[in-house]
Amino acid sequence: MGISRKFSFNYILNCVIVFLKSYWIEIFLFLLVVSRLIFFVYNYPVSYWDETTNIYVVKSLVKSKQFFNLTYWNQGFFEKPPIWYFITSLLSLTFGSSYIVYRITAFIASVIFSYMLFKIAKAEFSRSFGIISLIVFLSINFIFRPAYSYHSSHTFASADLDSLHLLFLFLSLIFYKKWIDGLFKKVDFLIANLFVALSFLTKGPMAFVAIFLVFLFLLFQGKSFKFLLKWLILSLIVNLVVIIPWYLYMYNLYRDEFLQIHFGYHIVKRLAYSLEGHNESWYFYLKILLDPKEFLFGFLVFPAIVFNLISKRLKKFWVFVPTIGITVILVFLMILQTKLAWYLFYIIPFYPFVITNFLINIKNAFKMFITTF
Repeated sequence: MGISRKFSFNYILNCVIVFLKSYWIEIFLFLLVVSRLIFFVYNYPVSYWDETTNIYVVKSLVKSKQFFNLTYWNQGFFEKPPIWYFITSLLSLTFGSSYIVYRITAFIASVIFSYMLFKIAKAEFSRSFGIISLIVFLSINFIFRPAYSYHSSHTFASADLDSLHLLFLFLSLIFYKKWIDGLFKKVDFLIANLFVALSFLTKGPMAFVAIFLVFLFLLFQGKSFKFLLKWLILSLIVNLVVIIPWYLYMYNLYRDEFLQIHFGYHIVKRLAYSLEGHNESWYFYLKILLDPKEFLFGFLVFPAIVFNLISKRLKKFWVFVPTIGITVILVFLMILQTKLAWYLFYIIPFYPFVITNFLINIKNAFKMFITTF
């Protein structure tokens, strides 16, 4: 009986090891991501405010066929830029009108995001790094179902703009890294800034956090002031060429009303004032981040940031940018007066890298300690 139990245990252990070493673990984790997204799409009702509003704007676009003139109840809709609405309206024209169709854009963006997250983590570090990053991503309940206790209805699969916005931002960083590695090829520079512009045209100026982080990385690398100034000016020019046409189009239709509401109310006033009753304490986002029901590994964020800042690995792009990125965003959100829980989504492109880098280095340090003593 003892031999049989030992044999069974060893057999199961060997099967687990073979599974972990095979590509099936990657497929399994990826299917888990897709399953969690699908579960939300099919099982959660449309939220009363943002999803309902976004869906109505899409229906208005489909009806009018003016795909860049955003309207809501026959009035100009000035809250957000047009890309998500444009893509979703095309999907609605193709597949019909249903709450599932309205959530497809976010669903597809999230699937691509999770794939690119694994691919970059694996290519830049190791297969183990990629797998752990995907596990960390999967552990973020905050993006897979509404966090009602924090009045958050947004997810990575809801009929909202967040996942597409962050996908474009993440892709811009990927191509900026390629631009740096490829000795500053023009094509990579243009593609990187195109994705920044698309991110801006999806959900506004937080897209420029990509340019800000790359600027800090180049500065950290010791690039000259002349180089940085030239790069910054050219980056802004490329972005403005892509971004400005829609703003001119909307201004031509609505004049000062568009500028006052889109920029004055939804951007400037959100920075300076607590709008629509969204006033929370300065530590509101820390409370969410440290809630294990939302971020399972959130308690590791601050030790990980400190560890990465003093690590020699900080010179690596995908250590520096996530570490500084998550720090800058948390500080910015704490200062921001209008506080909405889903603003914390901005740390998602960086969180898996920061946590995984910390976990792997702690494991290696522990292994070295055991070997030494």
